Amino acid sequence: MSLTGVTQSVVLVVVDNTDLVVAQEQIIRNEERLLSIMNHSVSLVSLKDVSGRYEFVNQCFENLFQIKANQVIGKTDKQLFGDEISTILRKSDLKVLAQMDVVESIDELTLATGTVWLQAIRFPIFDRDGVISGICTQASDVTQKRHAEEQLRLAAKVFDRSGEAILITDPKGNIITVNDSFTTVTGYSLPEVIGKNPSVLSSGKHSEDFYKNLWHSLVEQGSLQGEIYNRRKNGEIYPEWLTINSVLDEDSNVLNYVAIFSDITAIKSSQRRIEFLATHDELTGIPNRSLLLDRLKHSLVQAKRQNHTLAVFFIDLDNFKNINDSLGHDVGDLLLKEATERLKHCIRDMDTLARLGGDEFVALLVDVSLEKINAIATRMVDSLAASFRIADKNLFVSGSIGISLFPNDGEDSVTLLKNADTAMYRSKENGRNQYQFFAEEMKVIAFQRMTFETGLRVAIDSNHFSVHYQPQIDIRTGKWWVQKPYYAGIRPILAMYHLLSLFPLLRLVD
Repeated sequence: MSLTGVTQSVVLVVVDNTDLVVAQEQIIRNEERLLSIMNHSVSLVSLKDVSGRYEFVNQCFENLFQIKANQVIGKTDKQLFGDEISTILRKSDLKVLAQMDVVESIDELTLATGTVWLQAIRFPIFDRDGVISGICTQASDVTQKRHAEEQLRLAAKVFDRSGEAILITDPKGNIITVNDSFTTVTGYSLPEVIGKNPSVLSSGKHSEDFYKNLWHSLVEQGSLQGEIYNRRKNGEIYPEWLTINSVLDEDSNVLNYVAIFSDITAIKSSQRRIEFLATHDELTGIPNRSLLLDRLKHSLVQAKRQNHTLAVFFIDLDNFKNINDSLGHDVGDLLLKEATERLKHCIRDMDTLARLGGDEFVALLVDVSLEKINAIATRMVDSLAASFRIADKNLFVSGSIGISLFPNDGEDSVTLLKNADTAMYRSKENGRNQYQFFAEEMKVIAFQRMTFETGLRVAIDSNHFSVHYQPQIDIRTGKWWVQKPYYAGIRPILAMYHLLSLFPLLRLVD
């Protein structure tokens, strides 16, 4: 420009900023890439200044805490999340500032959506002068992993402490691991069975076809359960309840087989005990009424088919009630056991001795002759008459026995037992310590006695009797005399006295 103010020329300065523009564009692209990487990262990423205010959070952070980045930037944890969470996060940040190094932690945070576990790495950000300008946090949500680990720990604890034995094999059936209960049940430790086939436990009681069918069922159905016999390390064979399941992968290929089993020796023993008590007398161990009736029915079928004689002995111990009442039930039980042993020695192996209850026994003799019946009955009477040495005392009882025969005295179990019982009462009436065969007239007498006793009870209930006392001695002279009894309340009861005169009154017996 001249002094007159007229522009005479233009100076053009050209600066080449290509590198700067390229650099800026590169920075922008890198920032975009970095931001994209951070936002698409499966890890939570955040950046804070040294005062704890957020400068950056990625999308994973937003998703986890259900909050947008623009709501986070410039704020502290306490402003965003409250005291509990902020205390946890700030504690780790301060540790980074104090150590000026990387800090790793597992943070348990309770959010509105539930408890979250974060596996975090925090490291300091330094400026050019080496001063910390911020803290970067990278964290992964390991909640599911944590739960899985807890489940694994729980499964391991259950596996180790299970009361049932557990055995795991590979797809070929080779043992991978066993638990402590396996060692307790079988006697084998893990080092002794690892890599071996479970056939090491084979008892030898099952055929090869049994195991083939077992394996076939497992392959076809994927599981099986049932009772099997195995052998312990010491050679003892025991029953077990076994369950085997297949563990499959996503393509339904077998990964493992898991066998769970328990020793059921005690259960089997209890079952046998229950079955025994259902058919046997608990005190003496001989058959009870239920088993007696079953054997009697079966023996009657055989006797009818083969035309054999069958005898039923009804045995009652005389004087047992007095011993039981005076010396106690313990002594009575011991006497019953000893009496049982004596009676068992009187019969044959093919015969049955049963206890109906109390001091009543029944002996069932099959395919027996009359001579043998008499011999056995005599032995029973003599055996029971001998003294019993119980509780340092000599005790005496005897046996009253009634005998009924098939087919003469009945063709069914009920009739034979009833008739033998009737004959037993005749033995007692005739003085006890003997045996009597059933006779038809016994039924007539028993019926008459029942009718008479029933009539007396009805008469008493109906007040058909009155009692008058008659002196048998003169108090003044002391003279004795016999006077006909005087019966009052004559009415229809006279018929009862006529019945009394016709049939002797049978005394009650124990």
